[in-house]
Amino acid sequence: MKRYAKVLKNRNYLLLWLGQSVSDVGSRIHSIALIWLVTTLTGSATAVGLLFMSMLVPRVLIFPFVGALVERWPKKAVIVATDVARGLLALAFVYSTNMTMIYLLSAAMVAMELFFAPAIRTVIPRLVEEEDLLTANALSSLTNRSAGLIGPAIGGVLIGLWGVQAAFLINAVSFLISALSEMFITVPQMSHEQRRGESQRELLTEMKAGWDYIRNRRPVRFVVFFFAMAGIPLGAIIVLKVVLLTEVLGFSAEQYGFLMSIEGIGLVLGSLLIGYLGTRFTEMTVMLAGVGVLGAGFLALSQSSVFLAAGACLLVVGAAASMANVAYGTFLQKNVADEFRSRVFSFDIAIGDAFALVAMGFAGMLGDKLGVTTVMALSGALAAGLCLLAFAVPSQYQPEAEPQLMAD
Repeated sequence: MKRYAKVLKNRNYLLLWLGQSVSDVGSRIHSIALIWLVTTLTGSATAVGLLFMSMLVPRVLIFPFVGALVERWPKKAVIVATDVARGLLALAFVYSTNMTMIYLLSAAMVAMELFFAPAIRTVIPRLVEEEDLLTANALSSLTNRSAGLIGPAIGGVLIGLWGVQAAFLINAVSFLISALSEMFITVPQMSHEQRRGESQRELLTEMKAGWDYIRNRRPVRFVVFFFAMAGIPLGAIIVLKVVLLTEVLGFSAEQYGFLMSIEGIGLVLGSLLIGYLGTRFTEMTVMLAGVGVLGAGFLALSQSSVFLAAGACLLVVGAAASMANVAYGTFLQKNVADEFRSRVFSFDIAIGDAFALVAMGFAGMLGDKLGVTTVMALSGALAAGLCLLAFAVPSQYQPEAEPQLMAD
């Protein structure tokens, strides 16, 4: 707890943390409302798959360019502007019942997130000392996961009482509050952010340099492609989990919200555990183990038939996802130079999302044809298998040996 208290004494990090705490809760409420709206309107796994695909398409198409752009722009401006934009988009959901409009708004919301995410990941290492970086990431994750604990439960109750429109409205307000808090942050500006008016050729050159950075560093290259492969089963599961809980098992909006809150408890536990495990195991070990447990948890969930069993599986899934995500982010922050960090994160997420996009497209159709339970069980087993395979080939993610200097 002393480590967390030390980080929160940092005024800039505190303002960032407070703003994100509010918007994280709103986002969780929004997610429950959006999923419930689509399943209520359609009752189709394919429609749910299309929803998630609409949110992945902009990530695949524009995310590779985002990193190079965000590295040039002042990070504070990016963070504030994207929160304001997401607040306005969330407000538009209040008046949307047409599926095409819902897909378009969801895509636009994600597009703003694309600029926000690499800016945040780049800013945190500038706001805190390196020795506090893991703690700061763990605290941010803990807060996000805590929002996952209370947000879905609040969302389920709001939907039950006043409908999805109330949930969307609360999310809009939360983003505007977050932007207000972030306006008072002081972010150190780096020399590579001072550049203006470069040509398209120079932008493409910077993107290529980011790709070469990934390609020429074995551990970074491994992480990027491991998560791309993991995106296939995990992308399918994202779609199938919703349909399993709401349509196959028939849980109500309140029950679904509480199940997501149970998963949120797991996310919080994972964020707490990473502070302990991070001092005893490498980020790579925690990351791979987290993906393996995540797959096993979803495999067990596919075989669940009652509320308590589903809740227990989601508790494990949440903890594993949290540990894997924090370890992954910290690994890249430590192993990627500041001037390449946004580009590396952008390429990493775009590649992973491209694989997940394909998986989501097929998951909905396969779920409707072969059964949600069967496809979800196979996806969970595949994710666990990828973890075992990765542990079997450690040479693929160990750093290259430094060249030896010849003695005179």
